[in-house]
Formats: sequence, structure tokens, C-alpha cells
Amino acid sequence: MSGLLYKAVFPFRRHLGDSCLYKSSLGISFRNVWAPSVIKPEKVENFRAILENYEFSDTQISILAKLLPNIFSFSLQNNILPKLKFFLSIGLSTSELPKVIMVNPALLSGSIEKQFIPCYNYLKTLVNSDEDIVRTIKRSPRIFSCNLNIMVSNVELLAQAGVPQSFISYILTRYPHSLQMKCDKFKRSVDKAIKMGFDPSTMIFIRAIYVLCEMSEQAWGSRIKVYRRFGLSDTEILSAFRSHPFFMKLSEEKIMRGMEFYVKEMSCSPANVARSPIVLFYNMERRIIPRCRVIKMLMEKGLVKKYSLANVLACTDEQFLKRFLVPPRADCTIEYYFQYGSPYFFCGNK
Repeated sequence: MSGLLYKAVFPFRRHLGDSCLYKSSLGISFRNVWAPSVIKPEKVENFRAILENYEFSDTQISILAKLLPNIFSFSLQNNILPKLKFFLSIGLSTSELPKVIMVNPALLSGSIEKQFIPCYNYLKTLVNSDEDIVRTIKRSPRIFSCNLNIMVSNVELLAQAGVPQSFISYILTRYPHSLQMKCDKFKRSVDKAIKMGFDPSTMIFIRAIYVLCEMSEQAWGSRIKVYRRFGLSDTEILSAFRSHPFFMKLSEEKIMRGMEFYVKEMSCSPANVARSPIVLFYNMERRIIPRCRVIKMLMEKGLVKKYSLANVLACTDEQFLKRFLVPPRADCTIEYYFQYGSPYFFCGNK
């Protein structure tokens, strides 16, 4: 088995002066000026055996060899094992650990004393438990190898802006990547959110910060153009964003499909859609189209005179059934629903 693995990871090796050239089974070649000229198959086998004990697959080990070509020069006992044990000690399970490492292999080359422990101790001041730290690292495995000074500065900026400690904990566990943004970009996002009228003491401010941090200027501009195409003014777009910040993170395709359906088939004005931006978020096939067709048919028959699109889409399946698909309307709605609607409606909320 060791010979097979060794050949799989390093099919051939040849010396090139002071460097070595390795070629993996993945077809990737790389030079390594610091690597020893000879890596014994026994060391590769020992490395594999230890990682397998932590539920790494042979495929993952081969990928690690490609991403971290110096990995076989590390000391298993003094380098690799202590790091694996550290992340297990803070609450990661053996099934979660390989997934985290594969997203950020640099964790295997980082320093426990200089990086991991200082980061862990700082995170402990922001959250309530190790479970929160585990939640954070699962969402952003790079947080333990990021520049801690940047994260500290961004957190201090939020505190100075008036963001409550509980909301700082929330953004850390929910949107940890935002706190790893470069300080100048993070500050621009905070200042922009405040200028737009968001209150730093509210949860919606945190969501706005996340959207502003994650979206490039180009992506932001492209969403603005799509909404303008339907006749929305910049004021209406800003109002919708203030109501629901994720309104600006929807894909252009989803925006187009939703707006076209509401405007053309449901005769809704774009301004009314913008006043309830949540209606753009639901699944078209499983919820929006079938429910709206039922409502449209009831309106045509005079069985419904007024309705709230947001309420129609937000209610549970059971609530929608009781309100629109039971006697005295069942005779004309259930048959219509299955003919023109979607059986997915009865498979749960989506």
C-alpha cells in the first residue's frame, strides 16, 4: 500500500541541481528549492497513516501534497500532529477537521503559538463558547491564518460606530469573512452603510455591512442597472436595500425572472415589488408561480378582491391551503392548482 501511495503522489522524481521536480498523479508539476532531495516512501506512508486516523482520504492527502508540496518535510510529531490536535481540542470533530483543512491547507504550515492561540484567545473575547468558534471556523477556515491585527481593527471600528457586542459576535459567527477584509475597504463599507441611513445599533446594519463588504463596485452597479431597467428609481432601490440588504445580492437572472413575472403576469408595479423586496427571494417553480396563479385565478373569478403578495408568499403551506384551497373555493382552485400550478407546493416550504 505504501508503494502504491508513494507512486500515486510522486510517480517520478529527478534532481535539478539544488532543487527537486515532483509530478503528482493529478498532472501538476512543481519545483521545490527547499525540499530534501530524497523523500523516503516510509515517511509518505507514515504521513498517510496518521492523516487517515483523522479521517483524511487518500485523495485529500494527494491534493494536500499538490497544494503544500513541502508537507512531507514537516515533522509529524512536532508539526502536523499538534495542529490537528489543537483544532480537535477547540471543538472540531474528526469528520469536520479534514473539510476545514482542505479549504485552508495553510493551517498545516501555520504556527500554533504565533497564530492559532492568539487568534483563539481573541475570538473567545467576542463569542460565548467554543461552539461559536467552531461555527466561525467552519464558515471561514481562513480565519485562523488571517492577519489578526486587521480583524481587531475592524471589530474596534464596529464598536466605535455603536454596534452592540452581541451583534459583533453575530457578524463573527455568521459573516466572519467580512471582519477579515482590509481595513480601508471595511471602513468604506461601514461609512457607506451609515450614510445610507442604517442604524449601527440594529441587526439590519450588520447585514448591510456584509453585503457591502462582499460585493464589488462592478457587481453593485450591475444590480442597479437591472433594477433601473424595470423603471425603479435610485431612491426606490435604496429604500428596498434598507428594507432588505440581500435585495442587492440576488443574481441578475433571479432579479430578471422575478420582476418580469410580477410585472407582466401579476400586473404588479415595479415600485410595489420594491416595497416588499422579500417577494423576489422565493423559489419561482416551487412557490411563486403556483401560488400566484391560484391568486390570479381567484381574482378573475371575483373570489379574492385584495391581497398582499408578501403575505401570500410568506405564509406556510398549511395556511395557504386553509385560506385559498378549502371550501367554498376548493371546487375551483384545487383542480386549477394541479393543472396549472405545481405539486411541489405540497412538498414543504421552499
